[in-house]
Amino acid sequence: MNYYAQIAVDDSFHVITGAVADYADKRDSECLPFVLEHTMQNLAQEQIKVEQIVADTAYSSGEALEYCEQNNIEPFIPNFGQYKSEREGFIYNKEKDQYECQRGNKAVLP
Repeated sequence: MNYYAQIAVDDSFHVITGAVADYADKRDSECLPFVLEHTMQNLAQEQIKVEQIVADTAYSSGEALEYCEQNNIEPFIPNFGQYKSEREGFIYNKEKDQYECQRGNKAVLP
């Protein structure tokens, strides 16, 4: 039997906020609602609301984005098939593991 595990992690404090395990017959994008539901339930216990999520392209689908919209969650998920290895106007600083614009400002996720 094959299983998958999905986790949600707070990007500020690196705390696991949700975890789901199930049979591995689903795509990541199909699992997003389950992970978010678990995360929202956990955080609601502390009166914390999920406002934004960041996920990779595997979580991109119309259904996943619709779920986010229905729950007033702003998703930062790249569209499937539109990955670009180069970022126009940005230079990757390998030592700092970050992108910088041509003026030297750091690229940061909201």
